[in-house]
Amino acid sequence: MSASAKYIPVIAVLLLFAWSAASANSVESSWLDLIKENFAPSCAVTLTKIGKTVSGNNGLRSEQWFLQTCQGKFEYWVSYYPTAAFPNRTSPYEVKQVSKLGGSAGRPNISFKADGFAAA
Repeated sequence: MSASAKYIPVIAVLLLFAWSAASANSVESSWLDLIKENFAPSCAVTLTKIGKTVSGNNGLRSEQWFLQTCQGKFEYWVSYYPTAAFPNRTSPYEVKQVSKLGGSAGRPNISFKADGFAAA
């Protein structure tokens, strides 16, 4: 076996890891961009905590996000639906605002749009 052939599996694993990390960052960036659309451009939106996470063996991924914004603290559920498993969806990304924390009247504010975000 040649010296270069020994490195091919190592390089392949490193590329796969890099692609997976970039893909995860892309999904998270897409979710954050959809959430930011509900706020003024000058409003800072920061992910402070990820709560529950649900993953399916078909690539489905949902996470509970807690965010700090210029308008207070919010809870969201963000989901990713891979197009290979969910071909009829207009977008693989979904964002649901569950509630405004610390100052809400105690009732969750559930609103969603299947291909993005809808404010309540």
